[in-house]
Amino acid sequence: TLVAHNMRSNKNERLTQFRTKQGNGWFSRKQYLEANPSITGHTASRDLRYGLDQNLLEKIGDRRTARYRFF
Repeated sequence: TLVAHNMRSNKNERLTQFRTKQGNGWFSRKQYLEANPSITGHTASRDLRYGLDQNLLEKIGDRRTARYRFF
């Protein structure tokens, strides 16, 4: 559907824009959320999960200690 397509595009756009700003260093969900103030914590988590599923990101740690970085 169009709505589902727009949601995927937004995830991709947010991740791409964040990568441009962040570079390839490690970052937390909180840092991702601070860089995207218009989204909720739940949306940030979904974006990061999408990045992991698409092999855009790698993750170390769990829950509060989780850190991510782009491949």
